[in-house]
Amino acid sequence: MEKHINKTMKQVKFALFVTLTLSAFSPVAQNIEAVREFLFLNYISDIGIHTKNDICSNDAFFQAGTIEASPKYVLNRKAMKHEEYISDSVDYCVQFYKVLWLDNVDGLYLIHLVDELSRNIDVWIRVKGWRENDMRFLYLMYKKNGLQERDFRHMVQAWGSLGSSIAREIPWDKMVKGAIRNKMEDDCFISEHYKLLDSLRSRDGLKTPVRNLYSVFSRQPMSGMWMEF
Repeated sequence: MEKHINKTMKQVKFALFVTLTLSAFSPVAQNIEAVREFLFLNYISDIGIHTKNDICSNDAFFQAGTIEASPKYVLNRKAMKHEEYISDSVDYCVQFYKVLWLDNVDGLYLIHLVDELSRNIDVWIRVKGWRENDMRFLYLMYKKNGLQERDFRHMVQAWGSLGSSIAREIPWDKMVKGAIRNKMEDDCFISEHYKLLDSLRSRDGLKTPVRNLYSVFSRQPMSGMWMEF
């Protein structure tokens, strides 16, 4: 039964992702409900709700959540070696999201990045607050495709200079440093839901070791597609 539920959730997530991909160039207002449901499924999964009954009983919880979205930005990065015959730089799209649901949990941040020129990259990346962090996956994906470390660092750190208030709330310098070094040594890598569980345990006189509050680097992004290396 559990396997069937998990399979169903994956199918729903994939269907929602396809919907989002097909409407990628529509205004946010037109596909906000699809984005909302997609992020809701991932949010409750991050908390640790795994059964069908749990999901079906959370309609009120679903309606209570807030999704903040930035405009979609068209930026450019340094061209990788196999792209240099086209141009010295390559355009890509990025949009930032902040998910707020529970009153005593800070925002969970993620980005939707589309970089289609040579590797058909279209991924949802968990940046801050989630149990898993996809920034190292993003770094390794670009590294294996041929983007130099300094160019990846410049690409990510440039996001903090955009007009988006959501992007400016993320310490990109610390995020990219941790991703490249494969180390989570800064508090920006702490999971908001692990913090919530720790606060509940504290009521019973228990305390979670600080090391157990940190996210872990993922092996796959939250969702998306990219050309295999």
